[in-house]
Amino acid sequence: MTPTKQTNGGDIFKKIPAIMAEIPVIGKDRKNQGQGYNFRGIDDVYNMIQPIMAKHGVFMSAEILESRHEERQSGQGKAIMSRVTTIRYSFIAQDGSSVSTDAIGEGMDSGDKASAKAMSIAQKYAILQMFLVPTADAKDPENDDHDVKPKPKPAPRPPAKPTGDPLDEHYSAEDDADKGAAFRTIELTLSTGKKKLVTKFEAYKMFGKLKEAIGDAAYYDVLKLAGHKHANTIPDGTLPMVFAMLLDRHRTITEGAA
Repeated sequence: MTPTKQTNGGDIFKKIPAIMAEIPVIGKDRKNQGQGYNFRGIDDVYNMIQPIMAKHGVFMSAEILESRHEERQSGQGKAIMSRVTTIRYSFIAQDGSSVSTDAIGEGMDSGDKASAKAMSIAQKYAILQMFLVPTADAKDPENDDHDVKPKPKPAPRPPAKPTGDPLDEHYSAEDDADKGAAFRTIELTLSTGKKKLVTKFEAYKMFGKLKEAIGDAAYYDVLKLAGHKHANTIPDGTLPMVFAMLLDRHRTITEGAA
């Protein structure tokens, strides 16, 4: 948390020490089930600080300075969104005087909550550090347990292929090099949960089978969601994530038809 701006004089410099004097100890009563550590969540902080800040006539405003995200892959082959956000929080008194501070929050989620988690983390630490709320353990990434694989290292590139979608312009035969174990560098998680190392050519064939199973519309919809127009524009390291998305779509269509 980095102090960034403050007004010269004003009630805010009296209000913050007054608020600090009334803040009780917040116990770490929540427990992360995956890793076993205790933490206090954003709701615990809200419940503590809101009535005290209201009593002293101080409120907060937020301004997002920077936000970046990337897609990661869990150990089960599912896509996880990681969001890192820098937010400027201002503590403002009734006379308009204020103190601002920047806080960074990081959140991961397999759905659409990564941004919300990042913002909650940033605000929680902005409050805890501004008012010096005691903490025994700085490790507090909320009640999540993400099993995330390291970013894949660049794999050796196989010989060049046709520039069109390989699922629309099937190769007449595999190159001999593609058959070698050295080119089996792409790890796909099958519908059974079993992992399999394949070549890029084999991955394309598996994509093709899923395309036939779910239809062109659903197939290209998934590719569009992943940010790609054709399978051959997907980097090797991203192929497992898109394959998992296609499997999820296939599962959804199959269950809906049952």
